Amino acid sequence: MLAAFHYGVDPVSGNLTADALANFSTMQTGLIIVLALVPAIMSVLTALIMRKYPIQGEVREKMYAELSEKRKNEELA
Repeated sequence: MLAAFHYGVDPVSGNLTADALANFSTMQTGLIIVLALVPAIMSVLTALIMRKYPIQGEVREKMYAELSEKRKNEELA
């Protein structure tokens, strides 16, 4: 994915390659997208999904009570 934004580092010296330096603004924009915008968008999507998560409040308490009861019955058996 980084290659699409002309990111390249010389493995020997650790410096940016000539292609990366020639396309520095494209590379910089690409890095911002990959390292900041994509994770931010994914975080917002995750938050929206979690708001609609059905196992909350009373449903969660009921589920825990049923599991606790089931575990007690299994211990007695």
